[in-house]
Amino acid sequence: MFASVASGLAQRFAKGVAVTLALAALAACSQKSPADLIADARKSFEKGEYASASIALKNALVATPSDHGARMLLSRTLLRMGDLNGAQIELQKALAAGADADEAVPMLVTVMLYRRDWDRLIAEHADTELKRPAAQAQVKGILATAYGLKGKLRQAEDAAREALRVDPGNVAAELVMVRLLAIEQGAEPSLKRVEEVVSRNPDSVPALLMRAELRAGFEQPVEQVRAAYQAVLEKEANNVSAMAALFSIDVRENRLAEARTMLRKMQSQHPKQPATLYCAVLLASQEGDQKKALELSQQLLKAMPDEPRAQLLAGAVAYQGGAFLEASRLLGKAALDADAKDSVRLLLARSFLRVGEAQRALVALRPLLERKTVVGETYAVAAEAQLQLGELQAAQQLFEKAAARAPDDAIFNANLNMSREYMHVDLSPGSRPLQQTATPSRTTAQASECPCGCAGCPCSSALPSS
Repeated sequence: MFASVASGLAQRFAKGVAVTLALAALAACSQKSPADLIADARKSFEKGEYASASIALKNALVATPSDHGARMLLSRTLLRMGDLNGAQIELQKALAAGADADEAVPMLVTVMLYRRDWDRLIAEHADTELKRPAAQAQVKGILATAYGLKGKLRQAEDAAREALRVDPGNVAAELVMVRLLAIEQGAEPSLKRVEEVVSRNPDSVPALLMRAELRAGFEQPVEQVRAAYQAVLEKEANNVSAMAALFSIDVRENRLAEARTMLRKMQSQHPKQPATLYCAVLLASQEGDQKKALELSQQLLKAMPDEPRAQLLAGAVAYQGGAFLEASRLLGKAALDADAKDSVRLLLARSFLRVGEAQRALVALRPLLERKTVVGETYAVAAEAQLQLGELQAAQQLFEKAAARAPDDAIFNANLNMSREYMHVDLSPGSRPLQQTATPSRTTAQASECPCGCAGCPCSSALPSS
């Protein structure tokens, strides 16, 4: 009996000692001075342990909320973690606490650029004046980038030239000039110019990224594009834009095992980045997991409700799943974007056709049909719309134009032959309505290739860090 009681007391004593030691350790940790916590955070930041750095800095700021230096470091840490909103909040608090504007404002406008908050960036910082020339040039370079992304090319050039006047080596401004050169003169001069920028700034991640994007945009050989993005990761191993781009290349080449590996890295290093969620939607769709793709696409829309590329991918997933009304709603929003590719309008038109809205399909296609050069796919989709409307002659003419653009295309020619047969169909009241007759569809033929089911699918273009 005594032994049993003694044993119980010993166990309680041991547990009490363990609890006491744990509390003592916790107390020792909590008793670290803010300076010690900030020092720990710097070490963690340098080792790439951003979560640990974030925790230490937040604990330090509980005791010293006006320490703008700690807030600046916290903003950098959150930026590396992909928490753009948190980084912007901390930068604003740092400025309010007295941080050097020459240090904080360039970081703030950079975060706003990444968040795609271009209108606010322009409105709040178009007239910003900083003391140090390098800081002023950096803000002007970012401002030029924002103008360019908004399609305000004249303002973009003016801001870039002002940045280069103040700081001739400003990389952001040089890259704006490269982008303008690409718009005005095309591949060869812009690719040459960006190589010159890279040679002068071999460690500049933005310059390396611009080179990769230009190679991709001008459809250079895929291995050259891949090598350019790999060069970005050699300088910044966790660069989300390069990771997403390489993921996209792997998906397009049906290298799904490699794509899964890259997605796992993104989910580990950038769990909160919209690009990570975007890539997860795309992979689920490519793997045929329609339910998962639909669920993830809805999460993507909640995270970025006004982002055209999110609307496009979610619309493509809805289309693939047969939700054509929802697809047309989302694709209609995506098509309003100034940078929307032709394939967005083509898919939108196909969505309208699937719900019997042939007239709206033609409206969606009108900008493409009014161009001097019209691709065969556009003529083919417009012809399907005319068939639904019962306009047989117009449909045949459009199918003839589609076949003329691609004489060896089996689908175009099959549709043309079918339209010719329809010219002799009995249209009496008892006959089968023509608009209910199925026609061969490129969407069906290519459904296994991309969620949009269209050539040159825009959905495989990775969403940039934002």
